[in-house]
Amino acid sequence: MRRIAASVAIVVALLAPAACAIGSPGGYAGYSTPSDALSTFFVSARNADYAKTYEAYYGHYHDLVAKDEFVSHRAQASRLTAYRVDSLAARGDSAVATVTLTFAPAGGGGATRTTTVREDLVREAGGWKIRVW
Repeated sequence: MRRIAASVAIVVALLAPAACAIGSPGGYAGYSTPSDALSTFFVSARNADYAKTYEAYYGHYHDLVAKDEFVSHRAQASRLTAYRVDSLAARGDSAVATVTLTFAPAGGGGATRTTTVREDLVREAGGWKIRVW
């Protein structure tokens, strides 16, 4: 009986992460807090890991923009070199953040560019995602 219980526990432990991802829109599990979602989104963008950046978007974005298209487009854009979350306010199933971004010069020449953006987040399938549109 112990062997069966142990086998079931192992199978559940191995399948749980996959079940979370399958159950979420776009096939990607959300992040536990809005701060985690922002951090994953901007750190992956700064590291040019655009496939991971794409995962931080909510399901509707995935419905409209293919992952390969997003990754290709981002790889051609100016590279994010730094970010700072200036404010973050969550209420219920949504959150809003103000983030200052610094980008490398386009084409390797010129000056860095800094801009401040608003990021909307939404709770989706039990986790937090970046919401656009």
